Amino acid sequence: MREIEFKGRTKNGTIVYGYYCEEDGIHKILVKDGKNLWFEVDPESVCQYIGMRDKNGIKIYDRDNLAGVSANEFSLGNVVTYKVMWGVDNWHIKDTYFSIQELFNFCNGNVSVLN
Repeated sequence: MREIEFKGRTKNGTIVYGYYCEEDGIHKILVKDGKNLWFEVDPESVCQYIGMRDKNGIKIYDRDNLAGVSANEFSLGNVVTYKVMWGVDNWHIKDTYFSIQELFNFCNGNVSVLN
């Protein structure tokens, strides 16, 4: 079972991480720091953790921008940027049929979060 977590941006621009809830049109994230503080967030900024981390151990969220260094013999060393999104059945690279796992395989794990 994977960890369920969301991130979102508050009105003052701070990014908070935790549990997501929408109640009476207000979008909130409960920060998991033991204090149980709710923060109102912009609904357009809410992203879900996809259950994977980049090469530096940083969590990857829906709509994150990733940089991958190609390990393919025809494009070896090329750095390409990708955007994460939910597909029909899995996390994918936007505008492609590639899953996130296929991206990691294509880049021999050399993938990092840009934002």
